[in-house]
Amino acid sequence: MSILESTENEDACSYRRASLLDPSAPSFTLESKAQPFELGRETYELLVCLISMYSRPFTLPQSALSVEEISIGGVSYSTSTSTKFQDSNVIFSSPASNDSSSRAGSVEVIFWYTYSSAANQEISEYFLAIREYLPMDGSDGLVDIYRTFGFTGRYLCQPHAETLHVICLSNLVSHFALTPIQLRMMEVIHILPVDRVWPSIVIPVSTY
Repeated sequence: MSILESTENEDACSYRRASLLDPSAPSFTLESKAQPFELGRETYELLVCLISMYSRPFTLPQSALSVEEISIGGVSYSTSTSTKFQDSNVIFSSPASNDSSSRAGSVEVIFWYTYSSAANQEISEYFLAIREYLPMDGSDGLVDIYRTFGFTGRYLCQPHAETLHVICLSNLVSHFALTPIQLRMMEVIHILPVDRVWPSIVIPVSTY
């Protein structure tokens, strides 16, 4: 696996790649080997929409490199199918949504993606595909008491992750602790954000 120096340019998702050789910069490390794979249709369509928000892409292939785990500023993020699946529970924002509020979800895929811009410039960056846990909607008469009283950002969600999002690394906010709860014979999950703020990122590009 070769390691290339990252550039000093601002990328399409608005985070800065500093030099790999800068000792004062926060570290980004790849904790697993990159594996080539084909993006699923839904993931690919969401990725196209996301990239089109920031740039005018020319060529968007459907192939990418997936990894099971990355570490950003000492904080690890993993996929839900990895051995460290507990690190797949994340709070994130969705750049494709007009709603800027934070969401809870489970990381399905972490991938390194390379595409060509309209100016024939090759761009490579990391993205995440995340399934969102939708908040309890209260349509069945149940009330989320955590939201009512504002308990340190806690809230209740439906137990199964559903809506798919594709985001940039810069859209990650933190991890969260997940606790299953029985509420009037209905299963829900309790979301407790774990505040782990990480600074701007250095990305040594790791690939075969």
